[in-house]
Order: sequence, then C-alpha cells, then structure tokens
Amino acid sequence: MTEHEPVPLTRPLYGRAFEPLCAVGQLTEQLARRCIQVTATDFRPEVVESARVRCSRFEHVDIRQAELLADPPAGRFDLIVLRDLTQYGAPDDVLHWLAALAGRLQFGGELVLIHRLRPHPGDFFTTDTLRRLLSSDGACIWICAVRWGESRVDTWRRL
Repeated sequence: MTEHEPVPLTRPLYGRAFEPLCAVGQLTEQLARRCIQVTATDFRPEVVESARVRCSRFEHVDIRQAELLADPPAGRFDLIVLRDLTQYGAPDDVLHWLAALAGRLQFGGELVLIHRLRPHPGDFFTTDTLRRLLSSDGACIWICAVRWGESRVDTWRRL
C-alpha cells in the first residue's frame, strides 16, 4: 500500500468529519469522497489556500484557517483525522489536544491518527505510546492499526 492509495478507514461512509492540520488538502480530498460533510483547518494561510483550491469542486467541504483548538467547528463528529500531530506541540499539548478532540466525537465516532513509521526528530510519542494514552481513560477503544505507505494508521472508536 502506498500513500497515493486511499487512507484506510473502517467504514465506507461517514457523516460529519473534521481534519485539523489539513496542510494542502491531499487527505481532505480523500475524505470528501467518503464523508457527507468535511471541515478542515490549518494554521498556515498558504496551505489553507492550496487546500481550498484542491477541494474547490466539493461543495460539502469547508476549509478554514485556525489554530488547532482555538476555534474548532461546533458540534460533534463521526470522524476526526489527524496526521503527524506530535510534530506540532510538546507532550502536554498533544495530550490536551487528543483529549479535547476525542471529546468531540459522537458515540461510535472514530479518531484516526496517522503517524510516520520513522518519527521526525523531536517527536515525543511513538504510535504505541499514543495508543496506550488514548485507550487509558476508557472513553475510546483502539480498534486497529494498518500500514499506509511510510505511515501507520491507528483508529479508536468512542464508546
């Protein structure tokens, strides 16, 4: 499997999806094909504009400039997808973000974390560490991990 192939998700269709840290929208474009509504955000204006251009044909996709949790979209989600989250903050920040995002899931909703198999220098967490931390509070249960190109995709379900 390569990263040019669709990201492996557990369902063929989701309702409402949120993708913080969307970058130029490659993954957002894939989510648009599998979700009824997609909201994607990034804090960098230049990549937000690239993502908007890439996804302009999808009327059900809203791409905004925003800090990770400064102005999250209202409501709950069926799917939240994060890629390479651990690059963007210290361990305490990452744990806070994950807890806040997991709390925004509908019951039965899924949190998908995509991480490189070879971490970036400065990454504080391995995927196994994140798996233990997210599963420890009992709000989410880890359901699977698959390899996707040079990344690992871990999926949790909200109980």
